Amino acid sequence: MSPPVEGEPPPPAVPGEPAPFKTAKEQDEALVKALTAFRAEHKGTHSATAAALPLGKAEYRLGNNEGAIAAFGEFLKGAAQNDPLRASAFEGQGYAYEAQQKYDQALAAFDEMTKVNSGGFLVGMGQYHRARILILQGKKDEAAALLAKIPTEHASSSAARLSTERLALLAAEGIKVPTPAPPADAVQDAG
Repeated sequence: MSPPVEGEPPPPAVPGEPAPFKTAKEQDEALVKALTAFRAEHKGTHSATAAALPLGKAEYRLGNNEGAIAAFGEFLKGAAQNDPLRASAFEGQGYAYEAQQKYDQALAAFDEMTKVNSGGFLVGMGQYHRARILILQGKKDEAAALLAKIPTEHASSSAARLSTERLALLAAEGIKVPTPAPPADAVQDAG
C-alpha cells in the first residue's frame, strides 16, 4: 500500500516496486481490498483489530459510510479500553454518521470520544465536534456555550484554536458568545 498517488513528489525508484496509484481513490480502493483480505485471514487477532481503523478511514474517504461505521465498530469492539486510538475511531464513526445526517448517532460517537482518556491525543475534539453538530441542528446558542468552554478547558489544543475560529463565525452571525467562567481549580490572589 506504499505506492504514492500520481502528482505527489515521487520517492526514489526502487526496482520491483509497484507503480504509483493514479488517484487517491484508486489507492483507497486497493487499501480496502488489502485490509479486508488481511482481516479475514487473521480474524480474531490484535493485528486484524488494528487494521480495522485504517480500513474505516479508507471506507469513509470512498463514501462508504456504512462500511466505515462497521470497521470503526470492529476496532472499538476489539481494542483495549485504554487504547488512545479509540478516540480516532469514535471520531471516524461520528464523521460517517454526520455524512449520513444521522446527527443523534454522530453526537453519541463524539460524546464517547470525549470520554476516552487519550492522554492528550485529540483532547477537546469530541466537544468541538459536538458543537459542530449542534450548529447543524440549528442549536447555535447551545453550541456557542460549549465552544466558549473549550479554550479554557483545553488551552493550547487544536480544539481550542478551532473553537475560537468557530466562535468568531457565530459572533459574525449575531449569536451571543458567552464569556466562559475561569477554571474551577484557578486560585484567586487575595492580595
